[in-house]
Amino acid sequence: DDAATVYWGDAWRMPTTTEIKELIDQCTWTWTTQEEVNGYKVVGPNGNSIFLPAAGYSLGTKVYNRGAYGSYWTSTLICPYNNCACYLDVYGDSYDWYDNFRYFGRTVRPVSR
Repeated sequence: DDAATVYWGDAWRMPTTTEIKELIDQCTWTWTTQEEVNGYKVVGPNGNSIFLPAAGYSLGTKVYNRGAYGSYWTSTLICPYNNCACYLDVYGDSYDWYDNFRYFGRTVRPVSR
C-alpha cells in the first residue's frame, strides 16, 4: 500500500497523518513560487524547510488545478476495505488534511525511514 516504498525502495515511505498534523500545527506555511512553480514553503521549528508544489490532482488521465492546488497522500487508510486514505490538501491560503477514495491521483511526497 505504500507507493513511496514501491517506487523509491525501502529507504522511503509515505508520511502518516500524525506527521501531516505536525506540519500543520508546528510549521510556518508561506504560499510562494519557486522556479516558476506555485506551492507552499513549509518551515519547521528547527529552520529546515520543504517545498510542496501545487501539482494539482488527477482523475483518469486528466490533471486538474495544477499551479493552484496541491494534494498529497498519506499512508493512513481509513475506510472499510482500505479504499480510502487521508491526504494533505493545500490551496491558496488554506491547508488541512482530509480523506477520500484512493482512485484519485494525488501527489506522493516520500519521507526517509
